[in-house]
Amino acid sequence: MYAFVLEDKLEFLVQELHQAGSWSVRAQACEQLPSHVMEEPERELHDTTVSSLRADAVLAAMMHTSRSIAAQAISGGKVEINHLPLKSVSEPVYAKDLFTVRGAGRWRVQEVGGTSRKGRLFITYFQY
Repeated sequence: MYAFVLEDKLEFLVQELHQAGSWSVRAQACEQLPSHVMEEPERELHDTTVSSLRADAVLAAMMHTSRSIAAQAISGGKVEINHLPLKSVSEPVYAKDLFTVRGAGRWRVQEVGGTSRKGRLFITYFQY
């Protein structure tokens, strides 16, 4: 585990931090973080189509549920987009939007693609 500490507190923590809860710990200074620490994990991307870029349609596609169940979650105040409460089922969705559904999970719309022959929109997303 790595912690970012102010330079004037570093020596104190190295000398005095020996226990965290019931666990024994050892602190040491590190000049540079290993490269794997700041890398994002590779996510499994999913592709699907939606009839429109309304919040209820996109959320239903990502959750693999019906649009009415997605609308109930939105109207029940359980859904946030980009950490802001979602007020309406018809709010527009854009690429890079982060959906948080309390009790269900998080999804990010990675990109919005073209249109299918039937007029549906392609989206690519992943679940955290």
